[in-house]
Amino acid sequence: LGPDMDMTRLQDREEIRDLTYRYAEGWDRKDFNILVEVFTDDAVWDPSALGMPAAKGMEELRPLHEAFCAAMAGGSQHMQANRRITFDGEDTAHGYCYADAKARDSQGGEVQVVAIYEDTYQRVDARWRIASRTVKPQFPPKMGNLV
Repeated sequence: LGPDMDMTRLQDREEIRDLTYRYAEGWDRKDFNILVEVFTDDAVWDPSALGMPAAKGMEELRPLHEAFCAAMAGGSQHMQANRRITFDGEDTAHGYCYADAKARDSQGGEVQVVAIYEDTYQRVDARWRIASRTVKPQFPPKMGNLV
C-alpha cells in the first residue's frame, strides 16, 4: 500500500465517504441535525453558481436549510458517485464527487442539478467534517421555483 493507502488512511477515506452520504441524507430527510454533524462549525457551503446564496457557519446554514426544505416540500433525492479524496496532511484533505440531485418544489416544479461537489475536509475532535463544499453545475440546472 502507498502512503495514502495504509490502514489508517483507508479508515479516514471511509469516514469521509460516509460523511458525504450523510450530507445527502440531511437534505433528503430535511434533518438539519445531520448537517450539523457533517460540517465544521465554520464551514462554507457555496451553491452560488446555481443562483442560491452561500452560507458560512451553522448560523447562516440553518436558515438556508430550513428555507430550502420548505421549498422542496415535494421531496428530494441526492445521488453521489465518482468520489476522489486526496489527503493534504494528517487532519486535512480535499476531494470531489459527482452529484445528481432531483427534487420537486412545493408547487410541483421540477428541480434537477447535475454537478460536481468540490470539498475540503478537516478532522475536528477526532472526526472528519466537511470544511467547505462548492456546488459546480455541469449542465444548466432546472431550479423549479427555488430561485
